[in-house]
Amino acid sequence: MEITGENRNGLNSQLTFKCNMCNLIQQVFTIPDPEFINDSIVVGAMSVGSGYTHLKQIMSAINVPIFAQSTYDKIHNKVCDAWEETAMEEMFKAAEEEKLLAVAAGDVSEDGVPLITVVCDGVWAKRSYRCNFSSLSGAAAIVGYRTKKVLYTFYGPPTTLRLILMNGNAK
Repeated sequence: MEITGENRNGLNSQLTFKCNMCNLIQQVFTIPDPEFINDSIVVGAMSVGSGYTHLKQIMSAINVPIFAQSTYDKIHNKVCDAWEETAMEEMFKAAEEEKLLAVAAGDVSEDGVPLITVVCDGVWAKRSYRCNFSSLSGAAAIVGYRTKKVLYTFYGPPTTLRLILMNGNAK
């Protein structure tokens, strides 16, 4: 058998073999699940706070061809959507758990609404290198006191977060 072709799909390749005796043509992927390696490398880059440019430099240093920026962006968006969906599901479960613990402890209003104790913290960048700089965006989290699990996260302008917290609209 000899290799007659290679079709690259990101970090995975599909190799085409041809038998010299019977002319049978066989195609084989270097990794059985073609999406796995590409998704994994993007998740790895995201997990360490890196992006396409750093990934491209690393792959170049070890002489491994990398997929295009558009492919990275497509996978990045897919991963972000999955992470966000999972985070929302976990925050909902945590809120339900806090609710049950509040009811079990008898922390319920006169109207029957569970009273959940939370801890809130937020951050946004400020610098004072000869100027007064305040970032236009920040991050915050609301954590259940009993479970120590995240109930709500926010990324955006600090003024919007203040409005959400003052109005009690964090859901």
